[in-house]
Amino acid sequence: MLLVSPHLDDAVLSCAALIERAEPVDIVTLFAGAPDPPRRGWWDAECGFASSAEAVAARRREEETAFAGIAHPRRYLDLLEIQHVDRRTGADENAIAGVIRDWVAEHPDGTVALPAGAGCPTTRAARWLRRLRREECSPGQHPDHVLARDAGLAAIAGSAATPLLYEEVPYLWGGSGEPEARRVAARGGWRTSMFELDVDPRRKAERIAAYASQIPHISPNHGRLDDAATLPSRERYWRLARDSSTSP
Repeated sequence: MLLVSPHLDDAVLSCAALIERAEPVDIVTLFAGAPDPPRRGWWDAECGFASSAEAVAARRREEETAFAGIAHPRRYLDLLEIQHVDRRTGADENAIAGVIRDWVAEHPDGTVALPAGAGCPTTRAARWLRRLRREECSPGQHPDHVLARDAGLAAIAGSAATPLLYEEVPYLWGGSGEPEARRVAARGGWRTSMFELDVDPRRKAERIAAYASQIPHISPNHGRLDDAATLPSRERYWRLARDSSTSP
């Protein structure tokens, strides 16, 4: 399995059931680069960092702490997250797709786990409908997650690899990953098979606690993510398939 984590925290936040298992998992974190020259993005400022250089260095240290005792191979790409990018180009999508294609070439029957794109929908139509109904919805879908998902699915289209979508924490409190999983599956000609995996919320909360710079700003209104009582006891996944092998 290849677990594609958009940011420095997403694998632990959303896929504890996968990273804690004994079976091999390769983990790649995409948007782990620092702009040169440094700049202070809006999220850097929100989390109290003076610059992107300070933020990325601290977040990489947090990631290493969070993965203590986990032997799965991990690598970082130096792509920039959305706060440090004025405008996305096709280069980022191509870099993501290239890494995934290289992995699939070595593991043609493997599984590639990608973010589902959970969160409050951010399309113009969805925003208009919420205004009409006077509804509030947060957090919204993260564009980096959507980019990672779409680039990943495009990369493995036509291969024998199995796409697996995972529902992201904390975005699931803004909107379930189910509609997005079904939408992208229909778009790609796949069928979805949802399944859940049990997690140990206490153990997961302990790992999440390593992300001290992020927790106060990404925790839902009803509790902190480093508190086991806040975390769901199960994680949701959707296997995509074009044949009868859709059972979890």
